Amino acid sequence: MLIRSQENIKYPFEYKLRDLSLYSTLINKRVSLMDIMGEVSIFENMFTNVMTGNIVVQESANLISNFPIVGHEKLDIVLFDPQQEDVEIKKTFRVYNLSNINAPRQDIRTYIINFVSEELLTSMKTSISRSFSNRTISNMVQGIFSSDLDSEKKLSSDNTKNNHNIVIPNLKPLDAINWLSKRAIGEANEGANFMFFETREGFNFKSIESLVEKPSQETYNRKMSSTDVEPQRNVVRDDTQQTIETMLVTNTFDLLKNIPIGMYASRVVVHDMIQRKTETLDFDYSKSFSDHSHIENSPRKDRWGLQEVQGVNPFDNNMLIGEKADDYNTSPLSKQYHIVRFDKENNYTEKVIQKRVSQMQQLQNIKYTITLPGDVKRNVGDIVTIDMDSIQAGEQVEDKLHSGNYLVTSLRHSIKDDRHSMHMEVVKDSYFSALPKGK
Repeated sequence: MLIRSQENIKYPFEYKLRDLSLYSTLINKRVSLMDIMGEVSIFENMFTNVMTGNIVVQESANLISNFPIVGHEKLDIVLFDPQQEDVEIKKTFRVYNLSNINAPRQDIRTYIINFVSEELLTSMKTSISRSFSNRTISNMVQGIFSSDLDSEKKLSSDNTKNNHNIVIPNLKPLDAINWLSKRAIGEANEGANFMFFETREGFNFKSIESLVEKPSQETYNRKMSSTDVEPQRNVVRDDTQQTIETMLVTNTFDLLKNIPIGMYASRVVVHDMIQRKTETLDFDYSKSFSDHSHIENSPRKDRWGLQEVQGVNPFDNNMLIGEKADDYNTSPLSKQYHIVRFDKENNYTEKVIQKRVSQMQQLQNIKYTITLPGDVKRNVGDIVTIDMDSIQAGEQVEDKLHSGNYLVTSLRHSIKDDRHSMHMEVVKDSYFSALPKGK
């Protein structure tokens, strides 16, 4: 294994590990894994609450029995880019499992050490059974985070609107936060897509809408040519650092999922047990689209000259269906909910459920997995821009639907040999430009 340590490294994939060690709380002893690790993977994921990871190990000292590794261990890791040492991944994790244990030779053992943030284990050993009176959901989440998860990490939170009276009956702290997230509406916007997740900087209770309103943090290039090659290690990073090495289409639109889940349209029937009546609430994606912030930031698009070069209006409505949608996309009978109302105070779920289901499903329609040189400053929740060529014969032009802004929803840092690679899942909930209109 090679760890670069030169003073002025300027090449893609370079990294430096300052620490990679196990500390046993059982015997108060530490062991370094620097010389026996084959690959280190660190995961961030917007949908899994906490960071996780694993280390592929090959060693001949039988640490499993002699150290030993039995579940009482903490893993310390410090990873940084030698060109930006003020930005680093510095984390302490908890080892929870060994897997893939093998002995390819009598004197060699290989296995995978799996680790996770301590807060997940804390959540597993704790339960919440208490009421919250006249409080916002963001205030409840902050209280659970500080008192029940007992975390010393930073929590960055968006404020939510509406005061609630809620009783949480014997839920784990993370389960309680996830349950509350599904009922939250942003104070600064009407987004109903709150998520609770961890990055290298700490924990976040954020709405997708607040994330997409931030500027793009980086521009990545995926230029199609007959001579696509892996970025070279002997060139100055500049453009190469932002060049996508591989790009895989993970998801495209799927009517058989979007329609029954209620992305395009749905209906809530409220049964009011106090006033002995019913109320019908219909949701229409196309009518509500302009009420919310989306991943595409229309004014930025003009720099590609879409209007002049491709005859596309970059400032038009760029939703995922055309304006002349058929009844498959507009019928509220596609998805129906029945809610029983027993009081007049806690009726916010009725206003959130349709919007949240639609907004979360919109993120599943355009999804790519990309691989590129590692960057320790990249986080889940960042907005990034991808310049993507249109795959067509003739003149090289920008893809008028799939170029543009994307939201990073999952991220894996991979450290192997002399490479720090980054595998990102990126999504968008709106096209780069509007769909064509019929005449």
